[in-house]
Amino acid sequence: DPSTPACDRTIGTLAPDASTTFTCMASNVTQTFTNTARVSGAGGGVIASDSDSATVTVNQLPVQPTGLSVTGNLQVIPANPTYRWNHNANTAWYRFYLSHNATILLDTWYEVGNGVSCTSTCSINPNIPLTANGDYSWWVLGWNDAGEGAWSNANMFAVNAPAPAIPTNL
Repeated sequence: DPSTPACDRTIGTLAPDASTTFTCMASNVTQTFTNTARVSGAGGGVIASDSDSATVTVNQLPVQPTGLSVTGNLQVIPANPTYRWNHNANTAWYRFYLSHNATILLDTWYEVGNGVSCTSTCSINPNIPLTANGDYSWWVLGWNDAGEGAWSNANMFAVNAPAPAIPTNL
């Protein structure tokens, strides 16, 4: 096929009722394309030709997630926030990573539509109660049949529950 010059070859003479197999590998293909194979032959004064086409779909890695945010009351212990980010339609699964003071609280995969709700944005509430004041960080990355995309930039937030009131009039 001229669209893939490394694959544009002449096979040569083929006997009647014979077949041959031709494999072509192309690297650094970044866009979907249509591959067309053409054959022609002559025998007994008859010239015959045929062609067949197939679409070659190139899967792109998911893009790096952006727009990370946290919603929910972060002024209580335990806090149970919801995590949101921008969805990319090319992503089938998301890996979610949450830490507190370099301790991993959660590192798990969520399938789009089954564990993580996505339209133009995705949101999850993994029901991991945050039981300590302090700084938390989380990241997310996407996966599809082409592989893993890049991790998002870290999103940091703080849980700041007020200290209990000191009793008076004892």
